[in-house]
Amino acid sequence: MLAVFHERGYLVTSVQWPLDSSTARSPLRGKGHFTTILEGDFHPMQQPITINDTRFAAIANRIIHGLPTYMTGNMKTQHLGIYVAILVLNELNHEATTTAISTYTGMATTHVAKIANNLVKLGVVQRTKAHATHGRGHQNLYTPEVDLRQFSVPSPF
Repeated sequence: MLAVFHERGYLVTSVQWPLDSSTARSPLRGKGHFTTILEGDFHPMQQPITINDTRFAAIANRIIHGLPTYMTGNMKTQHLGIYVAILVLNELNHEATTTAISTYTGMATTHVAKIANNLVKLGVVQRTKAHATHGRGHQNLYTPEVDLRQFSVPSPF
């Protein structure tokens, strides 16, 4: 079982998957202040107590359960890690561009772009196009603004 816990100790979401040892090197490990990934059987002691905690739990459930069933637990964990990176970069008032997320997480920019596009399809982040600071063209800015009412809509995958 893959379990995601908030730092306050409550269970955010869990998924039944056989996981391999690479889960210990998850992109969530040590990123921000939201999650810890563990493997095993869990009995959470607390429940979400604030609106932000409840919203994060709903978003984590949307990411974990809304992605295609063929994705492994590790792939879904990467999606959750990219969401956390976008959230943290926005909290720190940094532009969450593909390059910034890539630098923060250590993933390749092409991998980050694909995952971020999946998060946009799920409706957990919004993408806006901005003019590039140098050169021609544009860059994508990601924000974790989300409308929880759309979570009743079935997953696009």
